[in-house]
Amino acid sequence: MPLNKNISSGRKIYSIADINLEINSGHHCWNCDRPWHEEIIYFLLVDRFHDAKPRKTVEYIPQNLKFEQLTSRLGGTLKGITQHIDYIKDLGCTTLWISPVLENENKDYHGYATINFLNVDPHLGTLDDFKELVRTAHQADIRVILDIVLNHTGNVWHYEEDNPLYDGSAYTFKKWNSPYYPLPKELRNIRLYKRMGRINNWDDYPETQEGDIFELKKLQTNLSPRGKEVLNILISVYKFWIKETDVDGFRIDTMKHMDALWIKLFAKEVKNYAEQIGKKSFFIFGELIGDDSLVRQYVDETMVGCIDTVLDFPFYFLWADVIAGNKKIELLYELLEQRKNSNDRLRRIHFLENHDQIGEEIKSRAAIKFSTEHQWQSAMAGLFFMYGIPCLYYGCEQGLAGQGNHDAYMREPLFSIYDDSDFLKTDTKQYQYIKFLTDVYKKQRFYEYGTVCSGAHYLAENLKEISRNNTMVFCREKADSVLIFVCNIRNEKENIITLNIPQPCNVHNTSVNKLVGVANGFMVERNDDNIFVKISLHKDQFIIFSIHSH
Repeated sequence: MPLNKNISSGRKIYSIADINLEINSGHHCWNCDRPWHEEIIYFLLVDRFHDAKPRKTVEYIPQNLKFEQLTSRLGGTLKGITQHIDYIKDLGCTTLWISPVLENENKDYHGYATINFLNVDPHLGTLDDFKELVRTAHQADIRVILDIVLNHTGNVWHYEEDNPLYDGSAYTFKKWNSPYYPLPKELRNIRLYKRMGRINNWDDYPETQEGDIFELKKLQTNLSPRGKEVLNILISVYKFWIKETDVDGFRIDTMKHMDALWIKLFAKEVKNYAEQIGKKSFFIFGELIGDDSLVRQYVDETMVGCIDTVLDFPFYFLWADVIAGNKKIELLYELLEQRKNSNDRLRRIHFLENHDQIGEEIKSRAAIKFSTEHQWQSAMAGLFFMYGIPCLYYGCEQGLAGQGNHDAYMREPLFSIYDDSDFLKTDTKQYQYIKFLTDVYKKQRFYEYGTVCSGAHYLAENLKEISRNNTMVFCREKADSVLIFVCNIRNEKENIITLNIPQPCNVHNTSVNKLVGVANGFMVERNDDNIFVKISLHKDQFIIFSIHSH
């Protein structure tokens, strides 16, 4: 049998019945008073961040790893993260989101193919290592979010047929791949799986909620009797991980592949338990690839204390391409206009890059997605300017430059597999720029401003039409001040932009301050009714400035 050891109690656990969820009088949870919408998230893959070995820190040099290397374990560990919490804190991040750490098969480095829900993957460390990571992060005032998998297990059994595709009917079970897995042992019941073959059409319902994701085995994640059985098993599992490790939240993988009400029941039960044991404001967000109408099925007000928010894929699919001049600015304006009254808009999680670049034939990290350094700077600044929670993907602060036709190319290590070096320098221009952005974001309290909207109404009427179409202007307002983001997207020549800032600002007692960005010129003029800001921008240059009434 595999060695499943709950280190804090010394008991081996193989079953839900072995889990003790009762809380003794000495149990203590760490809590943070910051509202979640003020957080800055740093997301990393545990196997790719650091291996805890003594290493010398050098500037990042592409390692040109082969595909076979990038799809294998490279040795990152929980201890490797613990040893470098200050690296994440000094960058300005306040929440650490880590990839799943539960036991996977030997080949599955990424964590999304769970075979044992009751044990930390031995390749990554032990339960004690996990607890020490959370403790160390909390001492640095950093929250920890654990990525979790509910939709499926790893490849723990085989069909009678060879690699069947979904056709709406159940296929025949052949055999379990191991006499021991999956665990807990309650999941060794084939009736708890859909058994309907691989998804072929990723946007077709009900196929997306019934089929397998590649070789991973789809669980019953619906409100059928078997689905409720699975739900109760996984609720117990993840209550256990909250109690044992004191994590502050979960990110739910592949959320659209599960029934929305099933997910809400899971979230409600887990949050109630966290509250009962003294863990306040437990945060749950999901990966949900779809438009806002789909998001509203999972994130709404019909059940209090359920899913808090989602990763903002509609924004992700637009933002980089708009900055790079590949999509029209109007598409972004339209998205923001649609959302202006959305209740969850201030908590959407924005990202510029991630580990799954779904739907893109050639996948690229941000360092090479943009043709100029100013484009990268502008795109990164936008993550902090937009409403919602900014999320950084590990390695963006070092210029990791993976590119290829598979997500594995987006998952390079931050340490060398050829020598004793790592790439955790804190004086690189990328690290220092992001550190500057996080500092401005906190000091200027960007998160206190309201809805982002098109700032085109600020543009002077006589601005040439070509300049108007190629100039991106966003604004965020609150009672006594305005934040404005201006970027010259396509104009090859210098773009001279005049912005007319009317009331509510008090014209004669107002400060105008440049916060972020590069501009050839920045001049402020006033009359009795208005403030005029004249900005000169070359192609790809941008600026964020504030107007504050005293």
